[in-house]
Amino acid sequence: MNWLNHFLVSFILVYTFFYSRVSVFVIILFCVLFGVFLDLDFITRRFLLNSRGRDLRTFLQEPIGLFFVALPLAGLLSLINGTYFLLTLLPYATHIFLDYLTIHNVFPLSPFSKRKMRVGFIKPVNLFSFREIANFRELNENYVSVICFVILLVLVY
Repeated sequence: MNWLNHFLVSFILVYTFFYSRVSVFVIILFCVLFGVFLDLDFITRRFLLNSRGRDLRTFLQEPIGLFFVALPLAGLLSLINGTYFLLTLLPYATHIFLDYLTIHNVFPLSPFSKRKMRVGFIKPVNLFSFREIANFRELNENYVSVICFVILLVLVY
């Protein structure tokens, strides 16, 4: 899934449950940090480590990362404010869930196994590729963006 959908879905989910407990700024901050920035491992592997190939996901974007990275981090942040526990886990889990909805290879047991699986039913496309919107036969990421914007408008209004 693209960065915009990761942010929008995380924001909608977190805003729905926590808008009365924390500020919108805090919600945006947690959604960006734990919903969008998980994809920074792509940039690190592709540009800094010069890795080439299509499967650049690390264990951070797999269910194992949720348990071994997000859960301890959420526990530490909950010491500052108890609400931060779920504000960390919801965007992180949403990111992983959305990645599994998009058609591509995943490594569910990474780093313990290199077994690869092909999952998803939403076609990944370039952000706002309007040429893809005209193809009504395939569900793609731009449909998710439009649906998220509609839900966001309903929430804010």
